Amino acid sequence: MNPYISESIVCQQLVNHSRELTDDEDFFELVNNVQNQRLTQTYRERPNHFTKWNDRDFKFRFRLSKQVVRIIIDEIRDDISSKTDRNHALSPEDMVFLTLRFLATGCFLQVTGDFCGVDKSTASRVVHKVTRAIAHLKRSFIKLSEEDLISTRQVVGDANCAIRNIVCRWPGSSHDSHIFRNSRLRSEFEDGRFGDSVLVGDSGYAVKPYLITPLLNPQTPAENLFNEAQIRTRNPIERLFGIWKRRFPVLALWNTPQCSKSGSCGNSLRSTAQYSCSDE
Repeated sequence: MNPYISESIVCQQLVNHSRELTDDEDFFELVNNVQNQRLTQTYRERPNHFTKWNDRDFKFRFRLSKQVVRIIIDEIRDDISSKTDRNHALSPEDMVFLTLRFLATGCFLQVTGDFCGVDKSTASRVVHKVTRAIAHLKRSFIKLSEEDLISTRQVVGDANCAIRNIVCRWPGSSHDSHIFRNSRLRSEFEDGRFGDSVLVGDSGYAVKPYLITPLLNPQTPAENLFNEAQIRTRNPIERLFGIWKRRFPVLALWNTPQCSKSGSCGNSLRSTAQYSCSDE
């Protein structure tokens, strides 16, 4: 068939179809179909960050060393791996890189997705999936050792700024002493599980044989020296929070919709805390 004749037939059919569109709803339906044509799917580059960055630049971008990241990947690989490789599925390494980048910067998911070569919606699903998988490692990596500890509010840390215990089920308005009184940690100290180890807390806690707090009304030079030594001993817990927030700026977005959608971020940060705080 002559190609010119074929084109004229197609044009005539379009003209006839347009004449039939006398109803406004049909017209708008046609316009809607034209505007909502499916876009061609594209796949962006996903670099291998283990080889792309040297050790210093890698830790600067992901807040953890390559060795620690490899440990995390090996621990959760089976939990986050895709069942198939269809549609260029993300590898466990890509998922962990994306999540750590989000936790390390606190940026929008769109920015995190662009960094790792995926769409914003994919970044959201991956962050939720990986943070939950990391959170499930808490029993393996969050342990309370039998040594001198420092306690404040819901977090217990040691002199090396490593987090040893966290209680996070109470609202922010709960008093410190109430949180500790209802914690498993208190019961363990009451049962003598930690031997001669002691906790050092602020004046918000009640004095216990295993809990040292400052004197409320020091009168003598010795009492003043005691309070000074107690405060200095408690100082690492204050520095711990500063190190933690500096390492993972996403904590500044804790109560925003962006972070609340990924509800397991907090647990995953707790699971990696002993690495992030002790590396400083």
